[in-house]
Amino acid sequence: SRGVVDLAAAAGPLLAVDDLQARVGAGSQLRASGWIGFAGETPMEIEIAADPVAGPDVRRFAPGWPGAQTASGWARLSGSFAAPRGEAHLSSGQTTVEAWADLAAAPEGTTAAERPLSLSVVARGLDPAVAGEGVPSGSVSVAGSLLAALSGDGSLRSPVVDARAWDSTVGDVRAAW
Repeated sequence: SRGVVDLAAAAGPLLAVDDLQARVGAGSQLRASGWIGFAGETPMEIEIAADPVAGPDVRRFAPGWPGAQTASGWARLSGSFAAPRGEAHLSSGQTTVEAWADLAAAPEGTTAAERPLSLSVVARGLDPAVAGEGVPSGSVSVAGSLLAALSGDGSLRSPVVDARAWDSTVGDVRAAW
């Protein structure tokens, strides 16, 4: 693992990690790299990857996950603390889940309580049984998005939601939209 703390960088103090590797839980491998600047808008570029994520570690978040099945994925956070952007990808076998989020800085002439927010998620081949006991098995492919203004109290103003499902089967129910 290597890293740098540069308190006299031209753009202000900087914390950077070139390659941090760790083995955690039941044998999952994590890698992290990136940097955070501590001046101005606090810019950042951080990436975390997991390959593999051991089945027992996935079960902490999805109780019905097959214990022997591994997953892999990555997450990236960029932008600044004032206007962060994030994206993530997780895959295992035929299943993929991808997500994106963007919280923009308040537009010129508005209050900080009027920050544009966009979120999107796509899941393909997800078995709903991973949610826990009693949930029927199947294969679900869904996509959804949310566009809204995030107010200072954390509530959403003027939300626009879009959701779709296709080539999905849960128990005896099939949807092919």
